[in-house]
Amino acid sequence: MMIWKLGALGPTAQSSGFKKPKFSSSSDTMTFPNFNEIVFFLAFGLSSLANAYPLLPELTSPFSLGITSFELINYATSRCLMVSIFCPAADPGNCKQYLLSLDISPPFAQIVSEQYCSPFQSIANLTARAHLNVPMKSPSFPVIFYSPGYGGSHLEYTCTVGDIASLGYIDVAIDHLDDTFFIEYLNGTVAIYDPVDYDNTTVYVPFVNNHVSDIRFALDSFSNDSFASQIPGFSSFTTQGRYKGNDGFDTNHIGVLGHSLGGASEASTMLADPHFVTGINIDGSMIGSVASVGLSSPFILVSSAVHNRSTDPS
Repeated sequence: MMIWKLGALGPTAQSSGFKKPKFSSSSDTMTFPNFNEIVFFLAFGLSSLANAYPLLPELTSPFSLGITSFELINYATSRCLMVSIFCPAADPGNCKQYLLSLDISPPFAQIVSEQYCSPFQSIANLTARAHLNVPMKSPSFPVIFYSPGYGGSHLEYTCTVGDIASLGYIDVAIDHLDDTFFIEYLNGTVAIYDPVDYDNTTVYVPFVNNHVSDIRFALDSFSNDSFASQIPGFSSFTTQGRYKGNDGFDTNHIGVLGHSLGGASEASTMLADPHFVTGINIDGSMIGSVASVGLSSPFILVSSAVHNRSTDPS
């Protein structure tokens, strides 16, 4: 039985029987920036020329954007997840009453500043185009779950995830314990994971399995009215919906999207659970039994110049 616990943007009391793991990381490890990091620093550089609080690029749709973060604890597996929900805002004119969210938190900004020799204050002030805890426009938008790449963090994908949500989706970004580089919990606890690259993709199977478990657990949470009612604006939708007779999320037709290991995990999630009906794997391998079994539902593989069919037989 899965038991969940949540809290929105504030400290939460912790069970005495559950301890968040802590990791250590070498601060002198330098990796080549991926596409999302390039977008991050391009946006930072351009907007910081004109703003003391540089903004990410403008959204490409007419919907204003809201963001709410939750902490989900699965006591059955002792895994503590951070999820951020990006969704269209109910009233664009009312958004000005809500603060814009920082793109990354100060502890993560410190790490980025040291790795890329960039001014800490400018990075820490980088601001997303999402308003904190603004009421959602509707729970009837299609729901997408997003997983970052191995050793990444959903904080690196704010531009991508937020812009997709602004097009009319509820986008749920998940930081997975044990392979997400940086996680900051609601009480300020930080977990840092120093990733090890493996040549044999079978080594990543346990990570994929954990991702699948995490995503299905998050879906169970969204299917619960007690959880959903804590998402700003949800409780105002109270009549005849599509889930259990209530106006809730359409949890029977979920999309999944992921980068690298996150994309590989989304394929396995679709194989394991029929609630997930479509998915996209961005620059990831096919790992585990799904590589041989395949999928009967629509699934897109997005390759790159250095990672494609000629270099990855999966």
